[in-house]
Amino acid sequence: MEAVRIDIVDGRREVKDNFANKVTDDRGEYRLWNLQPGSYYIKVAGRIATYNNSANTIFELSQDAYGPMYYPTATTQDTAQILRVEPGQTVNANFTLEARNAYQIRGKVSNLPPGRPLLVRLLRGVDVLGNRANVNRDAGTFQVADVTPGSYILQVYTANGSPPWMAEVPVNVGERDLTGVELVMAAGVDVHGKYEFAGDPEGFPLLNAHRVDSIVLPGTSAEMMAMMEPDQTGFSFKALPPGKYEISVSGGSGAHYVSSILAGTTDVLQEGLTVTAGGAPELTVTLAPGAGMLAGMIEGGAGTAQSRDTGQRWTLLLVGRRGLEATYRTEITFGDEFGVSSLAPGDYALYAWPARHPLEFRNSAVLASLSQYAASVKVGSGETKEVTLKPIPKEALP
Repeated sequence: MEAVRIDIVDGRREVKDNFANKVTDDRGEYRLWNLQPGSYYIKVAGRIATYNNSANTIFELSQDAYGPMYYPTATTQDTAQILRVEPGQTVNANFTLEARNAYQIRGKVSNLPPGRPLLVRLLRGVDVLGNRANVNRDAGTFQVADVTPGSYILQVYTANGSPPWMAEVPVNVGERDLTGVELVMAAGVDVHGKYEFAGDPEGFPLLNAHRVDSIVLPGTSAEMMAMMEPDQTGFSFKALPPGKYEISVSGGSGAHYVSSILAGTTDVLQEGLTVTAGGAPELTVTLAPGAGMLAGMIEGGAGTAQSRDTGQRWTLLLVGRRGLEATYRTEITFGDEFGVSSLAPGDYALYAWPARHPLEFRNSAVLASLSQYAASVKVGSGETKEVTLKPIPKEALP
């Protein structure tokens, strides 16, 4: 049994699978202790276990599988009920399960990192499934049990240590065992980049990589921040597992703004960054002069003077466009007055709400429901635009 925690991080819904877990007793009863207050899915995961040894494991009763199932009767998170756990509260979640025919996946895994224990998991969309698995390191083979028919992503990855190693492959399981699957493990790779600019920028923006094509590996972060090189004109992302990433920009560089980020000829701001086992092209971040600036005030609900006195913290969101893609930039401001520098010239929609309230603003449906509270601003090259914002009312925040 698993508690799957739901948080909002940088405008995204972040699901923390296996936040807490417990094995049922012989009567099928379970209790998940000491859950932090928050929102959760409750999930019947299965018989999760991975064995690292030098022999194949015989999985008894592997002809039947139970789960995954989300409370109350959903097979995926999309249709599951979210349970809110308040401080000191006990929540009951009962399930009725039916056994389903189950099969095995068997194959070979190569290029194993020496001395590193391995884990195996199946993904179905954003769901991490519960399967027993075995890795025979000496023979370079693996097997996964309790697999019901369907389409999955199969992953093998290191359980701990750095850099992370992994391999993944899509698989389709029918009404029989799937054999002959081959996986080649690879270490996370360093992705390097440089800044190009004219003039003298007042510092350099911060870059973050967020993986968008798979569930983040346990023990790793969804957000990876680029580290500046000693010469202060280059940067690198360390040990990125192969996959696709969204690159976001935060912070400012004075009168310069980020006009483009390229990986070879690929526009990373529109198409994302693809990292393979062989690496990724060097990133080139171009800083252009002529940045705009916003200066303004947020109208506090109880009057601006009180907002300043109490140190009210606000989240300020700027939504722009780059081609067909939306761009997002957030700033945290204390009190009513704010200033945002290093803006690319263009049109923006501005939103403000109390910083203590997380908001899934990268969800287009959520943002569309709040469009009536947006202020539209056009910023020209080198222009400082003044604006007054009305915050989103508390009762309107989802």
